[in-house]
Amino acid sequence: MSLSPTIIIPLRGSQNNSVRVRTLLDPGSGTNWIVKDLLDKVKFTKKGQENLEVVTFSGTVKKKFQLVEVYYLDESEIKQSLMCYVYEVYTRHITVKGMLQYIINNAQEQSVLFKNMKDPASSAVDHKNQGIGMILCSSSINRLRTKENIVHIPDLDILLEPTIFGVTVSGSIPACLRKHVEVVMANNIAPVLITDCKDPCLFMSQDSHTLQEDLMFLWGQENLGIVPNEMHDDDRTALDMFLDSVQRDPITGKFTVRLPWNNKKYMLSDNIYVAAARTKRQLQIMMDDRSYGEAMCSAKQELEAGDYIELVDTTIPNENIKYYLPFRGVRKDSTTTTCRMVMDASSKSSASDISLNQALYQGPNLILDLAFCLLRFMLGSFGALADIEKAFLRIFIAECDRDALKFFWFENPYDRRSKLVTYRQAYKFSGNFRISGNLEVLLKSVRKSSGIFLYSS
Repeated sequence: MSLSPTIIIPLRGSQNNSVRVRTLLDPGSGTNWIVKDLLDKVKFTKKGQENLEVVTFSGTVKKKFQLVEVYYLDESEIKQSLMCYVYEVYTRHITVKGMLQYIINNAQEQSVLFKNMKDPASSAVDHKNQGIGMILCSSSINRLRTKENIVHIPDLDILLEPTIFGVTVSGSIPACLRKHVEVVMANNIAPVLITDCKDPCLFMSQDSHTLQEDLMFLWGQENLGIVPNEMHDDDRTALDMFLDSVQRDPITGKFTVRLPWNNKKYMLSDNIYVAAARTKRQLQIMMDDRSYGEAMCSAKQELEAGDYIELVDTTIPNENIKYYLPFRGVRKDSTTTTCRMVMDASSKSSASDISLNQALYQGPNLILDLAFCLLRFMLGSFGALADIEKAFLRIFIAECDRDALKFFWFENPYDRRSKLVTYRQAYKFSGNFRISGNLEVLLKSVRKSSGIFLYSS
């Protein structure tokens, strides 16, 4: 029998007070959770909702979960936030009376952490001690930890973890205290895994399908192509966001636009370590293949010369959302562009993190229908074909969103041990530099709204 690490966190209340919430520190949960009942007591901001598949001790649940942001004060009295999904019931909490005194009396070595240990049996919470009201994942737990080291007491099989709200106790419950064990719970349910909810009929492994399965597959698709101007709700949201944020400079005639963020915007991690590692790997490839390295350097210089990218002074702090894009080079058999840099906006640090693509709306499909184009082409008596070199509008990315489009380059691309420097994208453009298709809707929408229709092979 064992204890899990729990702590009481004072969340900011709806009346500007503190609401003490029993919180489980669970690295295996994959994301943060908070009980719906607590939303009546704490201050929170709604961030949207999402269809999720959640695995619990009681089975698998597939439903739409609400996403909220709750707040607390850190050790410097600075307001911090936690993004949490909302679930219905409290999770069980095991309490053991006398645990702290047992550790102090029986540990062979004393620790400075002993004085800050928090009693796992404490009932000093503001939700009637119904169990665990909030569950935190690894990334949030790391924000709560202090600089003190975690202490393992091997002779007692106990682990002490220091946090800004006290030292948590977890590990084996000694036999002499097991008669004092109590279980506080509303239901035996603890979300431990979170994934995107997928239609089980979307991918079939069987060779044969029944009529009912085929109908279910068709019914579940977003776009069958049988309704004119068919558009999903998320596509409308993306288009509305574009129309609301796009602005045109009356002097230069250039457009400025925001990125089409969805409700996962504030869950986006910076991906800095993955991007740095993959960029270093690119340098090794460029050094081993000189022709590829020269082509990559030429592609980067062309972007910089055209003001498509800009150097970033990383010593200037700001509150903008940050994301670093790994890149690779793609060679082309073209007289105008021999190599282009392709950014990977699907990259993320771990399976539980969010990539840039996942934090953006994809937007509606505005690509010209090929069948319609061919039919119109055959209506006339004469046909004309042309290929326009780089016939694309240049669109400014809003200043507040550019830090989400950072990438590393090399101080000296001819030195294997070169330091990395930081650039960011200043324009949205197509042809040489693309971000996984999610932002193409912006370019096409501007063409459409400005009355300009350009098509290039």
